[in-house]
Amino acid sequence: SEALLWACLNDSIVISMASAEIWQNSTLCADLYCLIDNSTNDISILNLTDSEQLYTEQPTLREKFVSTFKEFKSGEELILKLDECFPKLKFHETAIRQLKYQVETQHLSAICNKLFEINEYFANWESGNFDSSTFKSKLTPESQATLEMYKKEHQFDFGGEKIIVSWHLRYTGNVAGRIYFYPHSITRTGWICSLGEKLPTVTSGRM
Repeated sequence: SEALLWACLNDSIVISMASAEIWQNSTLCADLYCLIDNSTNDISILNLTDSEQLYTEQPTLREKFVSTFKEFKSGEELILKLDECFPKLKFHETAIRQLKYQVETQHLSAICNKLFEINEYFANWESGNFDSSTFKSKLTPESQATLEMYKKEHQFDFGGEKIIVSWHLRYTGNVAGRIYFYPHSITRTGWICSLGEKLPTVTSGRM
């Protein structure tokens, strides 16, 4: 009952060991009694007992998780939750600095949704080469001409390992928002390089 109460108050889920038939239900129905006004309300809580439910209940789980993005009031708040929200992503100091000083609050939700999509891919990337076609959002690589002409602008150093970033997703707002990331095949993680405006290209020039 304490676990159910915690899940209810935190809009979360519970994980059960299915030691009885009731715990095998994907939804647990209960009464929430309030001592303050002596009222009782019917509640339902998502309950997981089997790994298969991670797939069958994925839309509900995703909706619950994404809803937390709306709670962030600033980039600094998000920075404190990056490891918890996006465990398969690694953030460059440039991206961290942008979150802290440049990204507007109105863009946080859009950025988080795109980061969630990137994190979701790497969480499920078990074998084979990076496959951009599986992304829901349009994923765009830079041209070879751009990477040659503006190599310095697209190069990022992650603790001594220098990479050239090409892949990026767009997010809407009053800026040409782009999330540039590098698919690191060895660790199968996404390295987030930049979250700000579009990096220079041969068509747009320096921004």
